[in-house]
Formats: sequence, C-alpha cells, structure tokens
Amino acid sequence: MSRRLARVLGPARTVTYRGIANGGLASLTKVTWRGDQQVPTDPSTPQTFAR
Repeated sequence: MSRRLARVLGPARTVTYRGIANGGLASLTKVTWRGDQQVPTDPSTPQTFAR
C-alpha cells in the first residue's frame, strides 16, 4: 500500500510504512518509498524491530 501511495504522490514526497511484517505481531518493519524507488535504510538502524 505504501508503494502505491508513493507512486501516486510522486518523487517529491516520501512515504514510510511502519507496521507488522511477515513475522506477525513478533516483528515490526519499516519501508520507505519515494516515487517508484525504495529508499535504502541507514545501515546503523535495524529495519526490523522486535516488540
């Protein structure tokens, strides 16, 4: 959903999804999109967070 929203808003806007990942309630994930491009995460910041 965040990818589609970012595509509609265009590259001038950044859309970040932070929510439940494939691991269910045990893990959260963060994904950032700008237009059609996924923005790489900072290597010092983990992408998946344990609850």
